[in-house]
Amino acid sequence: MTLAALAAMLWSLPAAAQEEYRQPALENPESWSVVVIPDLQGYAKNEASQPIARLMTAWIADNIERLNVRMVLCVGDVVEQNQVLLIIEAMKMETSVVARMAGRVDKLLAAENTAVKAGELLAVIK
Repeated sequence: MTLAALAAMLWSLPAAAQEEYRQPALENPESWSVVVIPDLQGYAKNEASQPIARLMTAWIADNIERLNVRMVLCVGDVVEQNQVLLIIEAMKMETSVVARMAGRVDKLLAAENTAVKAGELLAVIK
């Protein structure tokens, strides 16, 4: 197949348009959000990655009211003993999950707006 024939074939394929952007919104106005982002230290070290960090933080600022953001947590965050890490809602009651010890957030194991069971591991602090 010649380059011209390949170009003609590709040109004849229908173009798929990108879906129009829809701003995120809460389905239930009483809901709230926790935003979890990666450790920003890596973005600070690499100049080429710094715009990505600025985009993430700008997105949070732009959506903080719309999504009722109550907390932003990063892997790598330093936390103090008894600091509130997460808030769990069950039957319209909120329960704070606090750090049992001071340390650094190593892993976050719970996703936002998902069901969790009593005793389930939600975060690892080292």
